[in-house]
Amino acid sequence: MVETVAGESRVSLAQTGNVKMTDPSSRRLRETIHELESELERIESLDPETQAMLRRAVDDLQETLRRKTGGEEPDTSGVLGQLEELEREFQVQHPTLAGVVLRAVEALRQLGI
Repeated sequence: MVETVAGESRVSLAQTGNVKMTDPSSRRLRETIHELESELERIESLDPETQAMLRRAVDDLQETLRRKTGGEEPDTSGVLGQLEELEREFQVQHPTLAGVVLRAVEALRQLGI
């Protein structure tokens, strides 16, 4: 379906054959990103460096999801390794956060990343 918005023609994702935003793996990753953002707001005991690392990871996840759902090949160099490292670091002091990070890793793998 092509729609015209403000004089521009746009093709809907349903017509492109790309991964759709309603794809279960994409939806799972979006939900996990939201969980990570919520945990970042909730946990006050994270040092500034760790907070910055997590924020970068969230940004990387959002960019990966945007590219994947847009039919582009996402640049995943480092994002999985970064998340796996964060998950290991959080296992003892922040087990809930570690679980959310692990779910992000699993969601990326389900997307084929």
